Amino acid sequence: MTTPNSPLTPTYQSLPLFRLAGIRRWHTFATAPETIPPQWNEFNALPLPGRAEATVSYGATCQMDMPNQRFEYLSGYEVPSFDDLPADIGRMIVPAAEYAVFPLAAVKDIRPFWQSVFQTWLPSSGVKPAHTPDFERYDHRFDPVTRGPLEIWFPITR
Repeated sequence: MTTPNSPLTPTYQSLPLFRLAGIRRWHTFATAPETIPPQWNEFNALPLPGRAEATVSYGATCQMDMPNQRFEYLSGYEVPSFDDLPADIGRMIVPAAEYAVFPLAAVKDIRPFWQSVFQTWLPSSGVKPAHTPDFERYDHRFDPVTRGPLEIWFPITR
């Protein structure tokens, strides 16, 4: 697992286009560790179509607003289409992309992880960020008590 003190060693994977549905909210960089968990609690309580069958959840960055030091974040799950969703549910189409995939031991490691990616890994990686959403991926291994493990999928271009 990648921790804040270990070298960042991703695997590389490509994904086709997919769709996410869930809750979209704006968060500041400073307060995100406090404001994102309640968003997940709200999302996990929603009785959404197909949610019970979903085995993977995603935390996706929808857009960044660097001048105001904030970002939009979606807590969601993959859906085949948006047709059966309530009107107030957030939607995101994630384009086909190649990703650097990083394992993380726990959610608490996300902030130091991103600092390491941009300060250390990316400048020496030989890749550039792609202009498509990055996301956290939470599968069957995720333990809500320890809040890990998870994966970070960072879109790249070579």
